[in-house]
Amino acid sequence: MIITVTLNPAVDHSIEIDGFKPGSVNKASKTYKKAGGKGINVSKTISYAGGKTTATGFLGGKTGEWIASEIQNADIIDKFIITDKDTRTNIKIVDISNEEVTDINEKGATLEHKYLDTLESSLYSMINAEDIVVLSGSLPGGMSEDVYEKMILKSNEKGAKVVLDATQEALRLALTTRPFMIKPNIHELEEIFENPLDSIESIKEACLKFIESGVEVVLLSMGGDGALLVTRDFIKKIDGIKVKVKNTVGAGDSMVGSFVFRYEQTKDLEEAFKYAVATATVHVEEGTTLDKQKMIKGYLDQISVYSV
Repeated sequence: MIITVTLNPAVDHSIEIDGFKPGSVNKASKTYKKAGGKGINVSKTISYAGGKTTATGFLGGKTGEWIASEIQNADIIDKFIITDKDTRTNIKIVDISNEEVTDINEKGATLEHKYLDTLESSLYSMINAEDIVVLSGSLPGGMSEDVYEKMILKSNEKGAKVVLDATQEALRLALTTRPFMIKPNIHELEEIFENPLDSIESIKEACLKFIESGVEVVLLSMGGDGALLVTRDFIKKIDGIKVKVKNTVGAGDSMVGSFVFRYEQTKDLEEAFKYAVATATVHVEEGTTLDKQKMIKGYLDQISVYSV
């Protein structure tokens, strides 16, 4: 089973505008809502591909109820902990003509510690050996940065493989616990090392530092430049496929979801890598991977993996 943990989910309210002008009155051409938060997006990608997944984390208020209904409609097993605080709403301004997305993200309400205790107890009781546990996304207000570190240690004890998609201090702290895989993007990698990574050699060197710390797999997304897969045994690259960008929101999560889904099926890292890049490409082009498996297969046929 693939279990996702979303500690700070959100209703993603996207507003499409043709030529967004800050400081001016803008007319929306289209608006829509989705159940968001990185772990939820991962679970949706898995479910759309035909896989089984359990999602947990925190939900509260009317926004939380709406997200719960969307999760259940997507055939995802709902193990969320209900809190006394409203789940946040994030605004995504999608500029169609300029192919740009502006994110306005709420921080997320501060939760009492009892909710984390309940979540941890529930999570650890459901984890079995051979499960994949995906920990991803930001933390609610006031939550300690070491929460992912503790979850990785306990999941490791259970024999599960942990995939971590977090940023800054939460990622730094968790690296000492040896998750199976991390999935930074190139900007997050530059933030961690506090330097621009402007060559493939500098990018490889940065990724290998994670491998030396005990991480088994680094899956690095680089936008239009493609993606890198780094292990102790090899470094592989897939070049970006040129597509018209519709919506990048959740593209990295679709990459994680498709990677772990395929890896669970095949145990083949390179095959999972190809499927992840194909899925993320479709997501960027279509804004979703729902009912897009034929498109994903079409991109699989165009993808070449090579050593760097």
